[in-house]
Amino acid sequence: LARNRGIAAHPADVIVTAGVSQALGLLAQALLGDGIDRIAVEEPGSLGVRQHLNNWGMATPPVTVDAAGLRVDELVATGARAVMLTPAHQFPTGVVLDGRRRRQLVDWARDGGLIGEDDYDAEHRYDRPPVPALRALLPEQVGYAGSVSKLLAPALRVGWLLAPPRYRDAVVAAKRNADLGTSMLPQLVLAELMSTGALERQLRLL
Repeated sequence: LARNRGIAAHPADVIVTAGVSQALGLLAQALLGDGIDRIAVEEPGSLGVRQHLNNWGMATPPVTVDAAGLRVDELVATGARAVMLTPAHQFPTGVVLDGRRRRQLVDWARDGGLIGEDDYDAEHRYDRPPVPALRALLPEQVGYAGSVSKLLAPALRVGWLLAPPRYRDAVVAAKRNADLGTSMLPQLVLAELMSTGALERQLRLL
């Protein structure tokens, strides 16, 4: 996270999940517990993300994505207190949230908005310089989710969530209630790949 995405995080901040889908569900439960039942989503965007959030009782008002990324003015107009987006490489259009929109989004979050950042394949960069994760800019207001699905294999079901600090305890409780913890063996394999440098070699190969 530090080397590839510019995120400073203590290991205790990283909640290991069964992929990004579980991370979204855990975050949704924490938000619902705080009275937030609407989270804006990108349009076009991931149908699976929308369905997953809807299954947890979240309304998902759509916000247009254009050549510069999410339309922050439309986000403001929805009145939603939270938004889920893919700023580094929007799905499915592939656009990157540009500098002006990022500043607008950060201003919106600083006024009390909450950002869910799905960084689903931001480590794959060969056609443009990488952009920093929103979590690196605004850790108090951003819930950051990622996984090894694109880097290794979706079947491993290993992901992570950096929850906004005020929701961390609620997310940890939701994770415990969901499954008591992610399978240890895939985590040990991933740790071995990290410590030996094999994960970096795989990223360079891809």
